[in-house]
Amino acid sequence: MSLLGIDVGSTNIKAGLFDINGNLLCVSSRFTPTHIDKDGFYYINPDKVTSIIIELLNDISQKGYNITSIGITSMAEAGLLFDVKNNRPATPIIPWYDKSCIEYVNNFISRYDTEKRFYETGVYPSFKYGIFKIQWLIDKYGLDVKNLIWLNVADLVALFFTNKAFTDYSLATRTYAFNIVKKQWDSNLLTELKIQNIFPECDWAGLITYKIKEDFNNYGISKNAKVAIAGHDHLCASIAVGADDLKTVLDSIGTAETLVGIRENTPLNKNDRESGMSFGCHILKDKLYWMGGLSSSGGSIEWFRKKFLNGVDYDKLIELLINEDKPTGILYFPYLNGSGAPKPNINTKAVFIGIDSETSESRLLKAIIEGTNYEIKWIYEMVEKYINSSIENIVAVGGGTKNKYWMQTKADILNKKVITFKVADITLLGAAIIGGISNNVYKDLKDAKQTVSNVIDEIYYPNNEYINEYDRYFAEYINLQNSLRSYYDRINNCGVD
Repeated sequence: MSLLGIDVGSTNIKAGLFDINGNLLCVSSRFTPTHIDKDGFYYINPDKVTSIIIELLNDISQKGYNITSIGITSMAEAGLLFDVKNNRPATPIIPWYDKSCIEYVNNFISRYDTEKRFYETGVYPSFKYGIFKIQWLIDKYGLDVKNLIWLNVADLVALFFTNKAFTDYSLATRTYAFNIVKKQWDSNLLTELKIQNIFPECDWAGLITYKIKEDFNNYGISKNAKVAIAGHDHLCASIAVGADDLKTVLDSIGTAETLVGIRENTPLNKNDRESGMSFGCHILKDKLYWMGGLSSSGGSIEWFRKKFLNGVDYDKLIELLINEDKPTGILYFPYLNGSGAPKPNINTKAVFIGIDSETSESRLLKAIIEGTNYEIKWIYEMVEKYINSSIENIVAVGGGTKNKYWMQTKADILNKKVITFKVADITLLGAAIIGGISNNVYKDLKDAKQTVSNVIDEIYYPNNEYINEYDRYFAEYINLQNSLRSYYDRINNCGVD
């Protein structure tokens, strides 16, 4: 008995097979085939995605395991329009970061009460969301909306397996068309925008399942296996590492850094809005999540590695930090791509404060790590202030956890325990668990948690010697934040680039 998890991500498409105890049996991966056209439009060929899924199944089937269940997760906002009449994609997949629909976002903001919409959707208008991508795609390709349906990438893979179009609440939340209070598509708004009936059926993650088509039995998949959509990729990772209570937060660290916590399933209020976080339906039934993050966390380190360290390999990069255990006193503001929630500002740029002619490369690298964690600490404080959530434990996943100096600095600055795990493919495991619950391999999540053995890699505790010093630097970081934003707003408004 083995559980298949599939994850369609921004960089890679992966499939991983686990036993019921959560041990990884085998994994296969391909790069996500992303392209950019002459107009700067990012896109992914949906037929290539499904052909990659076949390649991954071929790889895994060579191992001879019997696949009992399938759970599918993916990047949250990427999607496409699908022609249900002709059973084929009508458009390419637009990844979440493509900004081609920004005009439709601005038009919406000028016409609608976005504060009211926040309380209904949990999110703010953005080029990321499906409702704006849909309008842009229809106009770009001159499509007749009558036979179209919007599919998130996970939904597309599920359709490929089952010939059924469905999604889950966590992915529906990231369309800006889903009411998280009523748990239904906003039919009035969709009618106004002339895109009614364009979204598939949805429910909490894993509650809608369909049997896999017989075509896939040749890949070692049981004929009774059901396909489940496991939802938003970050949420899948959170349940795999036990970040499923109000006091534990998932910290997913890669190029960007995303924080995910749990909120009770009650109507959003003014404090939620003022927190600057986004909210939505969790993959845990009857729970909401809050989410915030930093777009240039690992991205700041990668920028420094490429621009100033001649692309040195990561082992040598980490060696630079061996003797940099003390606070640097340098403030780095990690706004290479502007600042994000709780106070998003695309005008803000990255800054170092406190360097001199004696500042070394290793000290600058440590300062970058400190700066990203000052920003993360600020987000945590906003969450604790506005969402009334007292955070005690941080479970960290992603490529950044391989850097032990980064993790120790995080614990020191946040003054919180940071836990990392040995399982590399946490998101795949989360998807596999949801698929297993949907196929009655586990009775529920509690049963899965008792069965799956998640091996902790390291626990990083705050170093009491540095806590007070970091607190002083953090206070100055906060004092300078607003001044920095105001400066760049003034420069931008004067037409200076």
